[in-house]
Amino acid sequence: MTTNTNETPHTVTVDFTAMPTNKAHLRAARALLEWTSIDVSQKSGVSVSTVLRLERGNGPLTQGRYENIKAIAEAYQKAGIGFFDGPTEIGAVIKELPSS
Repeated sequence: MTTNTNETPHTVTVDFTAMPTNKAHLRAARALLEWTSIDVSQKSGVSVSTVLRLERGNGPLTQGRYENIKAIAEAYQKAGIGFFDGPTEIGAVIKELPSS
């Protein structure tokens, strides 16, 4: 693995109360929790088809009802998920891994 020594290290701030701003946030959060789309639907009250539609593709969450995105975000927040947007990366983190 080659490391680019010209890169300047930086930090990102994780916000456990932030709304997801990108479709990748939603996919990352669901993967970290090992949830199915049905799990997200049951915990958020949003239909499975809407969950999948919001996750599909890449880019910012510019389409979809605010209420649905908020409901999904709140379900993830209750499960310990936080989101971050850095200068060159975006993602989600979990406070504690789910028990197997």
